[in-house]
Amino acid sequence: MFTNDELESIKEQIQSELNNTTIANWGTRLALWIDLENGMRPGEVQALRFKNLVVENDYPTFKISDSWSDYVKKFNGALKARPKGYARYCLPISQPLADFIDMFQEEQKNFLERHNLTNPEGLIFLNLHDYKTCANNIPITQRSMNEMLKKLCNKLGISGNGAQLSMYSFRHTLCTKLANKPGMSYPWAAERIGNSLAIFMRVYVKADRDINRKMMDNWMA
Repeated sequence: MFTNDELESIKEQIQSELNNTTIANWGTRLALWIDLENGMRPGEVQALRFKNLVVENDYPTFKISDSWSDYVKKFNGALKARPKGYARYCLPISQPLADFIDMFQEEQKNFLERHNLTNPEGLIFLNLHDYKTCANNIPITQRSMNEMLKKLCNKLGISGNGAQLSMYSFRHTLCTKLANKPGMSYPWAAERIGNSLAIFMRVYVKADRDINRKMMDNWMA
């Protein structure tokens, strides 16, 4: 579970590093930025296509219907526990993130052309470090994303408080914050995050560290 301040620190560090490194190093950092804002499963992030970025009710978001498996090294053709052809809208993302993805699409296209590579699937997270992997349409791995998160958190002095830091840390954090937000519709939140309402409440909802302090102050006032 990350606090709001920790999430903001991680986002700022990602943005700083994106501005100071080459496009070949953007993938894992951009994947973390996306997951920080909408809490998708890692396999769903890996399978993102540029065409998945859409606008719904004036908000940029992703409409997804596929996921990737590092275990079998192929696309699943469906989302977890959903039939093929089922698609869902995710949580909305910020406009700066949407704008960066648009810019990344153009930069990625130029990079691929320079190296005689193609992107027939329109994948966002092709592995630009490994040309053979890139040519085979294989995205960056969950392990690389998890390692980048640990590296960023180490720089920022953010610990897991006894829990392992991974992409799922963002998912657990956002689900909890959704559940603790006044006026939030739990069915809407569960659908956007890709779970049944029962699973959303039982597995992901925990005491929000930011809300916890406010409630203690409120009780003791």
